[in-house]
Amino acid sequence: MLVIQDQPVLASSTTVSVGSKSQEDSCCERILHFVKNIFLYFKTLFLSSIQYFRTKIVSSTKDGLKTESTRLSDLQIKAAHNSFDKGPLTEQMRITPSKPWIGSCRALEFDLVQNPATSTPEVSWQFVLQHGDPYKPESRSLEDALKEVKGWAKTNPDHEVCFIHLDMKDTCVSGDHVIFAQQIDRIIREYLTPEQLFTPEDCRQNKPSLRKAIEVNGWPTTDSLRGKFIFVMTGDDRDDLVAERRTVYCQSNKQSQVAFVDVDQRKLSDISKIITKYSDRMFLNIKQGSNQWRQLVQKARQNQMIARIWKANTKEKWKEAVTSGAHLIATDVISDKSKSWAFIPAPIQI
Repeated sequence: MLVIQDQPVLASSTTVSVGSKSQEDSCCERILHFVKNIFLYFKTLFLSSIQYFRTKIVSSTKDGLKTESTRLSDLQIKAAHNSFDKGPLTEQMRITPSKPWIGSCRALEFDLVQNPATSTPEVSWQFVLQHGDPYKPESRSLEDALKEVKGWAKTNPDHEVCFIHLDMKDTCVSGDHVIFAQQIDRIIREYLTPEQLFTPEDCRQNKPSLRKAIEVNGWPTTDSLRGKFIFVMTGDDRDDLVAERRTVYCQSNKQSQVAFVDVDQRKLSDISKIITKYSDRMFLNIKQGSNQWRQLVQKARQNQMIARIWKANTKEKWKEAVTSGAHLIATDVISDKSKSWAFIPAPIQI
């Protein structure tokens, strides 16, 4: 609000004498000051409006009313770390409005280990969910986990967009990398329909790269992503075979691939390389507490990347992760009734 404390300028037909020239100058200065304030006010209003519409757009709802819809790059959600050993997936995703720290996850994580006996072209490959180590046949299969996700989605068809991170372990690198890409995509598509998936090709929209597509179009809105899942392939690129498998996946079968591939912070020595090296990787996976982790989050946000933080397992680390601006905050504190701090202060409305 502008407050003009100077006295109003009164129009007069009296001729101004030479002796009153200083008074006339003072009057002109007040007028110029007033005009300058008006200009600054509308400039600020204009810039604020631009910033607002960058993060909010107007869309039509089913009943014809106008509502605001958030861009994917402006979300902040709770994510489950190693969700395959945190109890039923449905409980991790269940939302209790009165106790938002219990469950309320919109991102899951499956650590993948491969059965090396099924790594040839003529057989169906088998993957299980476990913390690395050699393949154990008693571990939960990827198919079984996807079956549970499919059942949850059937019960909640209009659910918010959900992320599923597939974390490649060093015991998930057997066989040909291109065949791996075909096999992992095949398994996911057996349980989720094309309408339930938001894939890299959906995002790319005939642009030369994901980065270019997002620079031009921005990330989609949460309204347009209702009922969909986004798969992101993560992994420790300090292991050469893991890095190679993820790179081949990212570069092969682009039109049919299901999962996005992220940038692994543990192998990133130069923050600037996020932009120059990875034109088709718009997700960044960051271990909280690592070198320059906050700067990485900010760099990601400045370049419209989606940043995931993991290891936010204490009240202090959770608060740090939330205030850092990270989009996905992964924690082992999923359904601990005594940890009432483990929720996003301003969650998305379901």
